Amino acid sequence: MSKRLTTAARKVLCECGFDRKKHRTADPKANSDRVSVSAALLVALHDAAADVPKATEGLPWTVEELKRRKDKEGFVRAVLPLDIAELGVGVDCLNDVSSRAITGDESALEDISYRPVGVDGDSVLVEVTGNVDGWLQRHEDEPAEEEVP
Repeated sequence: MSKRLTTAARKVLCECGFDRKKHRTADPKANSDRVSVSAALLVALHDAAADVPKATEGLPWTVEELKRRKDKEGFVRAVLPLDIAELGVGVDCLNDVSSRAITGDESALEDISYRPVGVDGDSVLVEVTGNVDGWLQRHEDEPAEEEVP
């Protein structure tokens, strides 16, 4: 939902003398007059605008961040802005793009799932969930790279 629409909804509600307790639902049976229903619908629009997810910032995450962010089952979640062209590719390619965006490695995430959560300009916002435990374990087993002067 656009910021302009949210601002307009707030302005209309303010000018109407909106009372959140009186106009708490958009149910016509609970609010018999048209003004109450309209106000309740504007509130629902305004509240929905606040819930629009944003793309996850600071990606790719470091090993330490991945360890902190994973749940008990080893899954991490991030919202990625995917270009429409990326959505038209095969699932293996999409998995590689998503894994690289979150971890920096194309093969780090396993059991990847996708859930569209919004639109941002020309990109579709997709919540990507994938298991990172196996990759973290392999990463810990590898000897640390020493810096060459």
